[in-house]
Amino acid sequence: MILGGGLVLAACVRPFFLRTQAVSTNPEIISTVEDLSIKAWNRYNRYSFYCSLGLLALDVIRFSAGMVLSFWHLATILVLVLAFMRKFSIDHQLSKRLRDEAAGAVGSKEQNAGHREVEMITKLILILAFVTLLLMNLP
Repeated sequence: MILGGGLVLAACVRPFFLRTQAVSTNPEIISTVEDLSIKAWNRYNRYSFYCSLGLLALDVIRFSAGMVLSFWHLATILVLVLAFMRKFSIDHQLSKRLRDEAAGAVGSKEQNAGHREVEMITKLILILAFVTLLLMNLP
């Protein structure tokens, strides 16, 4: 879920939204597309966060049942959870700025910086999700 959803959003949905924003001159369309983009990523973040919590719960259950536990797996899941929490914070700032400034927020220095940070965290999340998948069967 985490890996697949992130790849679909990053490779398919985000480029479409960026293209739409680039060719439009209507400020209302630009701010609407920005809002849709933020909401789409928020939904992915929320479901992926719940998946991360589910994986964390499974590791805790495995540990309490006396099963062999990969501490690397647990560490990557904990970092995933923390990365999603940071993304929620940035997404909240992006949404608030968009609500307050409408189309003026799109392309602003602060908004672009927030998007760059979210992109960096998303890349980290995708890498960690892949590593978590690889570590899943290690003792």
